[in-house]
Amino acid sequence: MFAPGIDIQQEREWLRSIHAVYRDIEYTFLDILAEGDKVAIHWRFSGTHQGEHLGVPPSGNRVTVQGMALIRFVDGKVVEDVSYWDDLSVLNQLRGNKDSG
Repeated sequence: MFAPGIDIQQEREWLRSIHAVYRDIEYTFLDILAEGDKVAIHWRFSGTHQGEHLGVPPSGNRVTVQGMALIRFVDGKVVEDVSYWDDLSVLNQLRGNKDSG
C-alpha cells in the first residue's frame, strides 16, 4: 500500500499509540474527493481519552475532532500523505473546556 520511502513502522507506531489512548475510536469519512493521482478525505474522529495524550493524563472525556488528509498515489501506492487537524481543540477537550470541539 505504501511506496518505498514511506516509513511504515513509524505509521504503525503512531496508529498503535492513538489506539492505546482512545480504545473506542470512531472514524467517519465525511467527504472523499479524487482527481488524478490525489485523494482528499475530510474526516471526523471521536474517542474517549483513556491514556496520556498531548501531556494530559487520562480524563475520560469524549474527544471529537475533524481534519483533512491529502494523499498522493503513484502506481497504486501511497507516496505522500499530508494531514491536518486542530490539536488545540483536542487539547481543550482533553482538559474539559466546554467551548471547544
